[in-house]
Amino acid sequence: MKITRPTVLIPGNEIDVGLHARLNSNGFVAVTLGMGADPETFTPELVAAEQAGMPGWRFQREYKRVWDAQRGVPVFEEPWLAHQEAGCRDPLWRMDINADGKLEKSRNGRVFIWIDPAEPPPGMPDEWTQATRLFGLGADVGKGVAESDSTCVGFAVDTMEQAVEFRDNTISASDHGRMLAAIGRYLNDALICCVNKMHGIEAIRSMIAAGYARIWRTKVQGHLTEYNAKTIGWMRGEASDDVLFDPWIDAVQYAKIQLRSVTCVLQHRHYIYDQYGRIVHQRLADEAIELRKRHSDLVIAAALALPACRDMPKYRAIERRKPHPRSYVARRRRWEQQQDLAKPRTW
Repeated sequence: MKITRPTVLIPGNEIDVGLHARLNSNGFVAVTLGMGADPETFTPELVAAEQAGMPGWRFQREYKRVWDAQRGVPVFEEPWLAHQEAGCRDPLWRMDINADGKLEKSRNGRVFIWIDPAEPPPGMPDEWTQATRLFGLGADVGKGVAESDSTCVGFAVDTMEQAVEFRDNTISASDHGRMLAAIGRYLNDALICCVNKMHGIEAIRSMIAAGYARIWRTKVQGHLTEYNAKTIGWMRGEASDDVLFDPWIDAVQYAKIQLRSVTCVLQHRHYIYDQYGRIVHQRLADEAIELRKRHSDLVIAAALALPACRDMPKYRAIERRKPHPRSYVARRRRWEQQQDLAKPRTW
């Protein structure tokens, strides 16, 4: 139907009546149906239940069809970050790289350590005498010209507690690679997931030149399987990449990880959704210019650490206590050894 002048077809709004008509630029009437068009289905109880399960802008967009309702909304909601902030604390010690390429304690060191890698894992079973904890690290590489930070964030795989943080906006990509190798060796040969683009390529080359090979590889996903590709490092995007950020948002929302750095928690507040639902960085106008140039790279490094932790076992080099020689466990082991020796051998 085409009309030549604006005409109010139905009084009221779309929430009360369920039908909303408007005249577009071509003179045609655009009609959309709202929840009020089917009051028997969308009862007040159902609407209230759906809104409780889908709070905030998601309900506005899904049910009220406000397509840009997420514009300017923080990606990481304040209750999630308040929970993380409650667990923040000062590091055990600060460290820095020495002339031999190893970490050593330093009063003004740039590497913050929260977990001693030599400590036994919490809640270690009584039958274990020793277990080596493993760590996953993420690294974002900057230019090193006093703008965005070059960063590293790592977690203990068994508890997903933040173990390390490094950030510096003047370090070169090559030196950053050597720093990553030193941090990885200190944390029991941690698996490092580093960006593989622009300056990240130079950092990866520097790690390999330093003799460090425990670098995360890009995954190839089939219908039922996932295996390592030949490409080293994270090849995709960063904040705009759902494959990277969606699992990290889920981990922060449901407290699957525990951050220890106040700075890292603060940087999570810098990310918002734009009118298209994409994740973008919010430049804080009230901050000093030298802080405004930093792009919350600790968040990127933390998100990159998640796939590294996911590809690692929790422990390595587990040593178990020997059972008493007359116990049932000891007799069972001796019987299994005898059965194994009795099997015919083919050479």
